[in-house]
Amino acid sequence: MPFFKTWLLRRGIAEAARRHPDVAAAPVVVLTGEYKPDTQDGRFAVGMRKFEILCGTGDHLYHALDADGQTLASLLSEGYAAVVERGRGARAAHLLGLPPDTADTSSSLAALFPIPPTPTEIRVVSPTGLSTQDLLGYTSDTKLESIVESARAELIAADFADAEIDASLATFGPHPQLWATASPVASGQRRQLAAQLGGRIHALALQVLGPERTYERALQGADALDTGIPHRALLDLLEDPSLLCRLMLEGNPDSALVIVDGASGARRRAMNRFDVMLWFAAGERFAREPVYAGIGLGRETVEGWRRAMRRQKRRATGLGEALRAGDTETAGVAYARIVDEIRTEQEVQLLLAEVDKLRRFGRLRSRDELLARALARIAAGV
Repeated sequence: MPFFKTWLLRRGIAEAARRHPDVAAAPVVVLTGEYKPDTQDGRFAVGMRKFEILCGTGDHLYHALDADGQTLASLLSEGYAAVVERGRGARAAHLLGLPPDTADTSSSLAALFPIPPTPTEIRVVSPTGLSTQDLLGYTSDTKLESIVESARAELIAADFADAEIDASLATFGPHPQLWATASPVASGQRRQLAAQLGGRIHALALQVLGPERTYERALQGADALDTGIPHRALLDLLEDPSLLCRLMLEGNPDSALVIVDGASGARRRAMNRFDVMLWFAAGERFAREPVYAGIGLGRETVEGWRRAMRRQKRRATGLGEALRAGDTETAGVAYARIVDEIRTEQEVQLLLAEVDKLRRFGRLRSRDELLARALARIAAGV
């Protein structure tokens, strides 16, 4: 699942770039550090597995998979070119039900699974207060601690001082090309070091800076949020999509505004249909088109929600403008049209089914229940 989730995140960034060309190719990503929501336990945390996949340090995660599983995981996390390089391109095509060794298959897979860029920042949030050591040692076979040591050793060998490394990480973040140093030797190698360290710099940044404690701070200027198995603090924040948009656009006006949702097993997604529609509507207030991707949801389903949001927004705007102008006749016609549309589209039945599902999963909020009641009354001709 972490391999698929990181691929879904990257696909969300690519979709955001199609909607807003100035989106950065290398995103700022926000993950959660805990294994379970509202529990101070980082062991085997899927958020840290995603951290390693995005950093390019997660080779040990392949060990639990068979040969075909490793091929698919590599396809998702490293791209089709890496699979071909290992001589597994034909097998990957076969596993996906495509004819191997054809130009069309190769071009299609290369487009669907490109070589992913390393994120510019990966911010791990731990609302329960996990320590840096908890996260770096989240599983017995991770090599994060030795990766941190090797990254620091390479920086010191390039004539950065220990104090300069820590101070620069705190000031500039994991961007060696921007770091301050008193050494002309180190200064001349900054860009080379950034390329040389790659995703390992994020492990060093986590060791020096530690995890974030609040989502509000971590999301400032972020491009993508992975909800994971959501904490109560994150669910509360998702109830205010306008605030979420403002946080992500702060200092980063070209933020991708991507939310990737869903977890393994039978766990519910953090956001329901109405939450996603509100997320889309909030982004349009900032003249942007946010992106949402969820496990188990096709792109057409999600885009159907976007179209439904715009349709409901248009009809509410028309009614509101007529009421503000004091044009009761036009308002009456607009209201009658709304009632007819609600009945025709069976919006009440759809929303009641959603409310019933949320109630069964313990995710029902008073907002959703009140909305269902109001819609039912409108459809009844009130």
